[in-house]
Amino acid sequence: MSESIRWTNLLPNDFVKSYAKMGVKVSRYTIKQLLKTKGFVSRKMSKMATIKATPNRDFQFKHIAEKKIEFASRNLPILSIDSKKKEFVGQLYRDGKSYGKQALVVFDHDFPSLAKGVIIPHGIYDIVRNEGYISIGKSKDTSEFFCENLQYQWLNHIQKHYVEAKEMLLLMDGGGSNSCLHYIVKEDLQKLSDELKITINVAHYPAYCSKYNLIEHRLFPHIQRTWSGVVFEN
Repeated sequence: MSESIRWTNLLPNDFVKSYAKMGVKVSRYTIKQLLKTKGFVSRKMSKMATIKATPNRDFQFKHIAEKKIEFASRNLPILSIDSKKKEFVGQLYRDGKSYGKQALVVFDHDFPSLAKGVIIPHGIYDIVRNEGYISIGKSKDTSEFFCENLQYQWLNHIQKHYVEAKEMLLLMDGGGSNSCLHYIVKEDLQKLSDELKITINVAHYPAYCSKYNLIEHRLFPHIQRTWSGVVFEN
């Protein structure tokens, strides 16, 4: 641990007990106030240290911000897209709690070999309307799966809110099924654009900046909370 960072894992009640041994009576509320005046508050780790420098990172973010303003001013769809982490199907333990008359029984080990399969949640978040859509895949997170989800959600849900739209803006990470480096993604998107008769504009976030994709904060946390502490079955 870094010697330059001052910290404590003692709880307010631990301080109260320590002071009591020294004959000093103090409440845990007072302890909290004293700690706060010295700058000590309960903190989580901050994911701010970048893995490595990305060329033109600031320019990319400015460009994305400008495109979002442009599309929003014209009432055109701005869709944040990403795949959530894979989940195992079967009696495997998952974090979280749920109300029930008895606890769900799962295996005492979490070996992937015990799973019946995996599910791949692929999400689309409409930034303008603050609405999200999820499709569940059962095979691989591929460009074809990504484009099929976009096509399905556009035709069945999103399009009705943008009847006159001739363009859409997709905000995506630079890796995975929507990689900025793989030509197959561009080919599949062009085919989809031709089929839907709408221009698809793509803006990739810089490398190692996936946490800035809005779907990570606006949609996925709600999905995670919904199936927290449950078992996925076929």
